[in-house]
Amino acid sequence: MSPWWIENVDVLIPTAFAMEQEVEGSCITSHFPILMYHHIREYDDFSDIAAKNLSVSPEEFHEQLNYLAKNGYHSITTKDITKNTVPCKSVMITFDDGYYDVYKNAFPLMNEVKYKGVIGLILWKIDESDYLFWPDIVELHKANWEIASHTWNHLILTQLWPTILNHQIRDSKKDLEKWFHIPIQTFVYPGGFYWPNAIKTVAQSGYRYALSTHFWEANLLDYRLKLNRINILPGTTVEKFSNLLQEAEKNFKK
Repeated sequence: MSPWWIENVDVLIPTAFAMEQEVEGSCITSHFPILMYHHIREYDDFSDIAAKNLSVSPEEFHEQLNYLAKNGYHSITTKDITKNTVPCKSVMITFDDGYYDVYKNAFPLMNEVKYKGVIGLILWKIDESDYLFWPDIVELHKANWEIASHTWNHLILTQLWPTILNHQIRDSKKDLEKWFHIPIQTFVYPGGFYWPNAIKTVAQSGYRYALSTHFWEANLLDYRLKLNRINILPGTTVEKFSNLLQEAEKNFKK
């Protein structure tokens, strides 16, 4: 029996192990790495450790992209998920909060290797200083990036009144769909924190997927409303980056 907060909601697949198989000559899998970034920028203010830890340099990011490309990875968004599977060697590259430096620094580097990303927007920050402007978001969307909701105000969702929870989750989806005339099917939990009521609201709002910050590969045969991600920190060399991917896959298969 499913947990009570997701009863009768199409977010749970019957319990199963990770699946990887050949289908008509093509390899498909149910698990894959989702990378989590925030800023792509040079940031040397060590007095602000929180901001520093969210800032991966363009040089490091470029090296990580080149590693992925040279090792046969191809980027996906949730639009590429078919019957809870994706092609083998898939990677989803996500950016939380919607900072302008993602458009300025990450977007051109992603274009070099023909990769697309997922941008989680905090709605009230759009057009604010250091955040994405409307034309930037439109350009990302035209380049096949996915727009996801990261709530209206980036409030931690663990203990909110139902009306506030609905505004942060349900209204943010409706407003993004109204503004951009596209379906929004992915939600990003602020801080990676979720609560039974939050998961229930995410499901009832019509999201198909939601991203957490738990380390491991994402598994589409598990709850799709709390998909794991791999947080990429500043100072992550190519060797460390490779080890993270291998560790996530190894831990997943334990």
